[in-house]
Amino acid sequence: MWRACADKPLRPMPMIVLEHSRDRRRVPNPFDAPPSFPILPLEQAWQTAQDDLAALVPHTRHIIATPSSHYIRLDQPELVIRSIRTVARDS
Repeated sequence: MWRACADKPLRPMPMIVLEHSRDRRRVPNPFDAPPSFPILPLEQAWQTAQDDLAALVPHTRHIIATPSSHYIRLDQPELVIRSIRTVARDS
């Protein structure tokens, strides 16, 4: 990803970034990490990485899957399917 950052913005292309919930009350441990694991620093790094990824390609849709944990495909499969279809259709 760092090489892509150096060349940004990349050419426009269909892209959707799906990110798990940022609401710690709703999803306190989105990664299913052990209770002793420091979730907050990991979560902050993850959010920054998702924001950076979405910024690489102009007009990228960045969707926060509000009720989902890290496993969006399990928590919201229809969102994942819809996103894949959108990208495929717009390609």
